[in-house]
Amino acid sequence: MTAESLVLAALKRYGLRARRLRPLAAQVVRVDTEDGQTFVLRSRPRSDRVFGDIPLELAWTAALRRDTDIQPPEPDPGLDGTLVQEVAGPQALELYDCMLFRWIPGTELANRLTPENVRRLGVLSARLHEHAATFRPPVELPVRTLDPLFGRGEREVLFSHEHPRFLPPPRQAVFQSVADRFQRTVDALYADAAGRRVIHADLHHENVKIYRGRLRPLDFYEVIWGYPVQDIALSLYDLRFFADSRPHGYAALRDAFALGYGSRLPWPEEHAGQIDTLVAGRRLRQANWVLLHETAPFADKAVVPDPALIVPFFERLEAEFRTLLDAP
Repeated sequence: MTAESLVLAALKRYGLRARRLRPLAAQVVRVDTEDGQTFVLRSRPRSDRVFGDIPLELAWTAALRRDTDIQPPEPDPGLDGTLVQEVAGPQALELYDCMLFRWIPGTELANRLTPENVRRLGVLSARLHEHAATFRPPVELPVRTLDPLFGRGEREVLFSHEHPRFLPPPRQAVFQSVADRFQRTVDALYADAAGRRVIHADLHHENVKIYRGRLRPLDFYEVIWGYPVQDIALSLYDLRFFADSRPHGYAALRDAFALGYGSRLPWPEEHAGQIDTLVAGRRLRQANWVLLHETAPFADKAVVPDPALIVPFFERLEAEFRTLLDAP
């Protein structure tokens, strides 16, 4: 079974025949059906359950549709009435959790990154946090939290192995100092259970659509228990390192986000540098991913790039981290 045959097998569970399939992201395709309907099909392997949380996703998005006009994606049930279809994957090696969502019109916010639209993203973030403050998931759902530096099934190699080419001892010490600072910051957050709530944890410029001036959030797969300041740090991490912020620049977009958020809720940063420290933690996870997937002996030798191409990434991280550590 190929990836396309997995999609077609999943669509049979919904009684749908595809006229056209268009990949949107990893394991996500747009489905245009023969009868003129449009959907999004998400197919995640069951091993990804350590990373995503479908029961919590379904509970929160249902509550958001009931209690607000935010309008998160709405899943359609299969022919058997269930919202999650378990379908055998390629070579039948693993089952996939397949979900079909109704198509949301509009363009990705990534294509309209103006200060005004990012201000609206800040408002949307605050509205989600407002709702989550009183949302109570079903008691039988497990509580997963966003407090470890490496979690959700990630294999840690950044500190448990030596990488002399990328992390000579002085740089390794800087990375360790940032990791220690990150953990102290998170431990202080989680010492106060009162502010903890469900957060989106992936609300960024490619997971929001804008249509007729209105923003609608997508992809609640990574929902988890955390704190608003963590959620904001994740949004700003993507905005800073993975968005084309020209011509306005990241600083202007960050200010716009804060302005929008502050129009609904107090800015949740408890002290200067808290968000930057949480973002740095995410950068450490990125460094771990690079080592795991792009360097020997962890990655397949056939796909490992020239190490000289990777060294500048770690040099940039060291400069960022030294700036963070040197800040008052």
